[in-house]
Amino acid sequence: MCDRSHLALRARRISSQNMESVIVVDKLQDHLAYPPRALRADRAAAYLAMGKSKFLELVDEGRMPKPVRIDGITTWDRYELDAAYEQFRTQESKRSNPIEEHYGIGAAE
Repeated sequence: MCDRSHLALRARRISSQNMESVIVVDKLQDHLAYPPRALRADRAAAYLAMGKSKFLELVDEGRMPKPVRIDGITTWDRYELDAAYEQFRTQESKRSNPIEEHYGIGAAE
C-alpha cells in the first residue's frame, strides 16, 4: 500500500513459536509522535474541552477562528485554536470581581 499518504495503512506480519502468522493492520497516523496541525470540528472541540455544537457556535460568533478548507475538507489550525484560547484566558483575567471591588481586595492592575 502507499506509504506516502497519511491515511495509508501498513500491514505487518507477526509470528511467534506457538502462534500462526497474524497480519496486523495499523493506521500510519496512530503512530505519529506529534499532534496533528489540522483538526476537524469534533477534534478541535475536544482539543478545547468543549462540545462540537458549542465550538461551532463560537466559530459562527467569530470568537473562534474560521476554518481552513482543503479540497472540501473543513479543518481548524491548531495554532489558531491555541491563540484563540489565550485570548479567552486574557479576557477572563481582566474581568473584575464585584465582591473584590466592593471590599477593595484582589489583584491590583
